[in-house]
Amino acid sequence: MTFRRRTDEREHVAMGGSVDYSPPQLNASPSTPSSVPPPPSHWQEQGSPYVLPHSSYFDGAHGFSIDHLQLNIQPPYPPVKSLFEHLSPHIAYGSAHNSDERCDAPKCDPQTRVAVQEEIMGWIKHGDSDPLPKKMMWLSGPAGAGKTAIAGSVAVTCATEGVLAASFFFSAFSGSLNRRSKRCFIATLAHHIAGHRALHQFERELLCAVRNQPDIFHKTLRDQAECLLIGPFRAIWNECDRRGWPKVIIVDGLDEVEAEQYHDPTRQESCRAHEDDQHEILNALLALSQCPTFPFRVFIASRPERRISDFFATSARASTIDLFLDSKYGPDADIARYLGSKFAEIRRRSGITDVSWPGQTALDQIVDISSGQFVVPTTIIRWVEAGVPQQQLNDVLQQEWMRVGTRNPFAALDALYRHILKRAHNPDDDPRLVVKWILCIATRDTSGSSAQFWRQMLESVEGELKYRMEPISSLIFVPPQDSPFFRITIYHKSLIDFLCAETRSGDLFVDKPTCNTFLTDRIVKVLKDKGPPTQRRSPATDLRDFMAQFLCLKPFGRGATVQGSVLHLQSSAFLRFLSEGSKSDLALCDSAWWTHLLITGRVCGEAESHQDAIASLGQNVTIIGSILCGIHKAMECSPMVMSSTHDSTAQLSDSGCHAACRLWRGGILSKAKELNWCVHEIEQVEVGQLGHLTIHGFNRRFRQMGQIQSDGSLSRCDVCQPILGDS
Repeated sequence: MTFRRRTDEREHVAMGGSVDYSPPQLNASPSTPSSVPPPPSHWQEQGSPYVLPHSSYFDGAHGFSIDHLQLNIQPPYPPVKSLFEHLSPHIAYGSAHNSDERCDAPKCDPQTRVAVQEEIMGWIKHGDSDPLPKKMMWLSGPAGAGKTAIAGSVAVTCATEGVLAASFFFSAFSGSLNRRSKRCFIATLAHHIAGHRALHQFERELLCAVRNQPDIFHKTLRDQAECLLIGPFRAIWNECDRRGWPKVIIVDGLDEVEAEQYHDPTRQESCRAHEDDQHEILNALLALSQCPTFPFRVFIASRPERRISDFFATSARASTIDLFLDSKYGPDADIARYLGSKFAEIRRRSGITDVSWPGQTALDQIVDISSGQFVVPTTIIRWVEAGVPQQQLNDVLQQEWMRVGTRNPFAALDALYRHILKRAHNPDDDPRLVVKWILCIATRDTSGSSAQFWRQMLESVEGELKYRMEPISSLIFVPPQDSPFFRITIYHKSLIDFLCAETRSGDLFVDKPTCNTFLTDRIVKVLKDKGPPTQRRSPATDLRDFMAQFLCLKPFGRGATVQGSVLHLQSSAFLRFLSEGSKSDLALCDSAWWTHLLITGRVCGEAESHQDAIASLGQNVTIIGSILCGIHKAMECSPMVMSSTHDSTAQLSDSGCHAACRLWRGGILSKAKELNWCVHEIEQVEVGQLGHLTIHGFNRRFRQMGQIQSDGSLSRCDVCQPILGDS
């Protein structure tokens, strides 16, 4: 920066001299030390950049000019996270009633479900005037009765009228774990509430709460509710005008919550049941409703599962209004209105000029078989829309299933499912192939795998999935080939209930062993081919993406069982359902290639810095252990040849072992040793005793060398890696 003054100082500077223009102290006063003041509180709350109060560095100066000025001023305060930055990692964005993930969620058609919606809205807006006000309402009913559609429609109405505080729509079919579990529940509600324009004071207190307790998102739901909801409202309760505040929180699909698992597989703990987390959510909501400074009502919609029903019949009985979707709300009339509207749309879209089609008789028949369950007419409408409407409708109405009995409350629904599923393009030698596919997709997937993955996993020839499942598109949505990362959508959870009950699905029933054996055959084929079958690979195939989803299939789940009080290593589930053909194929696999993938998380030949590992090392090592310790029993090797040995080569020469057993044990141990893992203690275990190891015992005998220990030294094994140990 060059200063030029119109007096003699210009020459002074030009001759190399300097002029000291020290900036004055800002906001200094005789009574206080000179200092830069803290930023106003509202700057911090809004996460705004800090700007110093207006001041001049040249107060009183005159007669000079400045050329080429460049100032580098560092903000005097570190950046402070905004409320959104605190909450964002813990928000389930897809759970909101109006999220993009729910763009095709079921909703009530105009003039349907009017009675029940009016009752719900009356309670939300005027419930305080009831003789015995209750702050919770539970909507339940049979599968397919339309609970989610009602909850979604009520949420839209509440949002329009400004009375919706927050919403959370759980979904077991969501690809996001955040919508299937409790982990983001309270934080998401807090985020929605803080976004309401009338609740800026709550937003302020919520920000203080998360700053004071940044680990709150890892506490129990009750603690989260106290910190993120009850505490902030308690702080502002006596200082604000509550007129204009919203009135209700809406929670749907509680019965679809899946349990978070906290147990360490190396410790003696059992898995949590889904009902445990559902009950925790209910207790947190009950605590909110019972707090006098929590201003909102709580509306919950779910199936009447036993644990949920027990809760509302006991703990929450005095606080809850129960609504059950039965004939009281006139579902038959609503279904008739729904059908009239939909068939009118189909007539217009298809160019059907007969305004009387499909006729009152057909409408009455559909209403009759629906038994008050909207899933039936919605499924029929999808069926009619999937082809030539008149022909599709006749196919449904002329079937024998129209004359089902009344003993089974789901008889009509079961008959409809059976009728549609039998239209699937199954091969002659396996008339239940599509049912097996559906069960694999719905019950053997833990990561929400893409449609492209399932195409690669299930198809024998390219395009097979689309061909075989196209006739049942009214039940299941298969994304087109140009949307490979979308998930296959099963429209109704009740379809899986139907398929898993032999008394309901009859000749379509596929038992668990049969389904497991089918999926095991596909898994072994992938193991043999080191990925999807070669004939279906293309340059666009992302092998890493396929492998990441492949290793998350339930048959590869952490192999652990509790026997007594000890957590034992269990063979991978797929090893327990091997067909004779799969046993032979296992002997043709490249076990060293798979060991490299499972240990490093990378495909052989891939640079270590190329990408992150496919999955966590701990999970993959558990898969290795479950295969190593379970394959001898799975191959039904002869017990006569088992002998104690301290040499892996001698073990592998056992003539009574199946070729696959020798191949996988040898490939795992040799590749692990090559990758600097200590394996000699595993080699010393009798082959027949490997299946009795605990997880702790396996991890102690199969461990990585060269890791930094607590004393700063490298872990070592003078037997397996003497050179590494000395380095």
